[in-house]
Amino acid sequence: MAKHVQNIEFDNFSHDEIARAMTKLCEDRYQFLAEEVEDCENIFEKKKGDPLSKLYKKKLDYDLKKPALLKILFDFIISNPEDEIDANGKAKRPVVQIIEKVITLAAKNYQPVTQDIWRKNQESGLFEDTIS
Repeated sequence: MAKHVQNIEFDNFSHDEIARAMTKLCEDRYQFLAEEVEDCENIFEKKKGDPLSKLYKKKLDYDLKKPALLKILFDFIISNPEDEIDANGKAKRPVVQIIEKVITLAAKNYQPVTQDIWRKNQESGLFEDTIS
C-alpha cells in the first residue's frame, strides 16, 4: 500500500488493487495498470485534482463513479478478511482500523432494557421521529 496521502484509495489500497478495481468497474473495456495508478498518486500528492477520475475519463470517455469503485475495493477486503490482519492481530489498512473502532464503540452502546427507556431515548431529539 502507498504512503499516507489523505485519499481513501491511495491510503488503503495498493496500486494493483486500484487498477484491478477500475478495470472491473469499466467491465474490461480498458485494462488499467498499476503504473498508471502510481502516476495518479504522484499527481495527487502535488494537489492537482482527482487524477484517477481524469485517467478514467481519458481512457473511457465517461466519468468514474467513485462510490462504485469504492464498493469494488471494499469487496476485495470483505472477500479476503484473513488477509486484513497482521501477525499481531491488528488491522493492516487504516480504513479497517477505523471500522474496528466503530465496532468497539457500538458494542459499548447498551440497548435500553425497558420500553419506557427506549421511548425516552427516542423522544430525546437525538434520533428520528418516535416509532410506535
